[in-house]
Parts: sequence; structure tokens; C-alpha cells
Amino acid sequence: MDLTLFKDENRADRIERRVGFTAQLSPEQLSKIAEVCERTPVTLTIKQGAPITTRLIAAS
Repeated sequence: MDLTLFKDENRADRIERRVGFTAQLSPEQLSKIAEVCERTPVTLTIKQGAPITTRLIAAS
């Protein structure tokens, strides 16, 4: 997992979270992981003040 904080021209924060995997996962598994990422306590807390985007990175 990797996070990057961005600030736009209005100084608004945006966090991009990248989650990588070493195994091949099905689309259903990736969807479930994305759902879990969006519901973690830290994510829910931070979202009250800064948008978070999640990118799932498939194993290569």
C-alpha cells in the first residue's frame, strides 16, 4: 500500500491510496477489497475532511 497527498489550486487535500498484490485476484476479490478499503475506520475519519481515491494494482 502506498499513499500520496495532493493539494489542488485551492489548497484542498486529496489522498490517493494504491493497493498492490503479489497474487492474481478475481474481479470479485478486487471489488471486495476496494469495498473494505473504503470502510476502514481511518478512511471514514479522514473522508470527513479529505477525499480519498483507491487504485487497485493487479499483480504482474
